Amino acid sequence: MSEAQQKRVFVVLGMARTGTSAISRALKVFGIHLGDALTTGNADWNPTGFWEDKDIVYGLNGKLFSRLDFAPYGLLTIPDADQTDSALDDIHHSAAAILRKRLQSANCFGFKDPSTIKVLPFWRKVFTELKLRDDYVIALRNPLAAARSYQKLTGCELELCLLLWCAHLLQAVEGTAGSRRLVVSYDLLLQNPRHQLQRIGAAFDLGDADAREEQDYAEKFLDQKLNRFQVSHDAFSAHEAVCAASLCKDLYESLLKVARDEWSFESTAFIERWQSIKKEYEKLYPLYCYLDHVLKQRRSLKRALRDAHKSWLWKLLSPLHRIDSYWRERRRKLRMHKRLAKAYE
Repeated sequence: MSEAQQKRVFVVLGMARTGTSAISRALKVFGIHLGDALTTGNADWNPTGFWEDKDIVYGLNGKLFSRLDFAPYGLLTIPDADQTDSALDDIHHSAAAILRKRLQSANCFGFKDPSTIKVLPFWRKVFTELKLRDDYVIALRNPLAAARSYQKLTGCELELCLLLWCAHLLQAVEGTAGSRRLVVSYDLLLQNPRHQLQRIGAAFDLGDADAREEQDYAEKFLDQKLNRFQVSHDAFSAHEAVCAASLCKDLYESLLKVARDEWSFESTAFIERWQSIKKEYEKLYPLYCYLDHVLKQRRSLKRALRDAHKSWLWKLLSPLHRIDSYWRERRRKLRMHKRLAKAYE
């Protein structure tokens, strides 16, 4: 089968709140099929739509994480051997069946789910079996802007949001090595959507975008008002949370050069910088492992507490719990008052 005849799949990778939905929608401008089972928009998360296939996000990735007992929004990925194990053959067959169905009447299909990066070896095995050409778009956004947006919607600590951003982008670059890929900056996309569409078309040999679709996307779909967490480069560099995570700054600045076409993934400058970033990550890896373990424990405790709060016994004793909490807080304040009074004697 020649490359021209080969059917193609496009995968959009990136941390949540980095423009993955807007970039996925951009693929439609080139006639790339995104599926008919799309998740509906959400006023808080994505009023213009998620542009993600429910059967893939929930039916497949969701099953994978459940089967492997893995929380998708962690700092680590699932070992490759676990993802390609024969124990997952039933999900593998389901994934192949869905892609065949999506590509029955289309030559190109695209999908996104920020969690896909955690199970990319699983998907690449499926792509190989179906003899699909797999191409990747890596979404980039100022990490501090993405972290603040993610924090507002999830309540996650800002420092943890930045670490999650680093983990997703590191895994995206490493996981797509050797494949055709393109970094698209969400901020640059909003500034000049037509130029970014040209970059996408040229990078993946898609030709020119449909003129009407391009106009609709650039002038109607994209909305600067939805970019509520804009951060200047100086503010990003000077922020205390970023200063404490130099890896985040180096990673962003390197990928931004790629997104601006100042560097390519194959350029000497990028390769040298990337080797330095990987060495720094390897030093921090034990810390990432520990934090990931703590996050899993916290999630487990939250689930247990939520289940306990739903029980009839908790509801029966809830008035006593409130009284106990009241007196505990009162005693805490009294102790604090005594300490302050003693300190100023």
